[in-house]
Amino acid sequence: MLSDGSAEYTIGLVGYPNVGKSCTLNSLLQEKRVQVSSTPGKTKHFQTFKLKLDGKDVTLCDCPGLVFPNLAASQSEMFCNGILPIDHMRDAIGPISYLIEKIPRIVLESVYGMKLPVPDKELEGSRLPYPHEVLREYGLLRGFMTTRGTPDESRAARIL
Repeated sequence: MLSDGSAEYTIGLVGYPNVGKSCTLNSLLQEKRVQVSSTPGKTKHFQTFKLKLDGKDVTLCDCPGLVFPNLAASQSEMFCNGILPIDHMRDAIGPISYLIEKIPRIVLESVYGMKLPVPDKELEGSRLPYPHEVLREYGLLRGFMTTRGTPDESRAARIL
């Protein structure tokens, strides 16, 4: 309670990167006061905005997206869930392995229109596809080739 008897409220918007905190703030303010982007990490620091709502002072707080390490199992999972920007991915094998573990072979083949090598049942059983198999096949299918004439696995990974 303030000295004049009126109440002041503070509302903070907290969450993962790129979930709409800044966009929600712009909607509440009914004007574009905060920059937004489809790429995570646009909001760099804590910001506050004053608003009068039904005669009451309201402070709206926007902060950069937070990633709680104990809630995200791995960096690969964070790339696949859109928490980390794909442009920061240096090694595609981890995220593609995570994708292969979560999505059955038949779904990968039908959604992406590719035919993955079938493992030898006697030697390999019913193993998951190897990341390089998926990346090579998708790269070939889409025509993503390096200057050496091999499938561009890095480009294929960013699309997948």
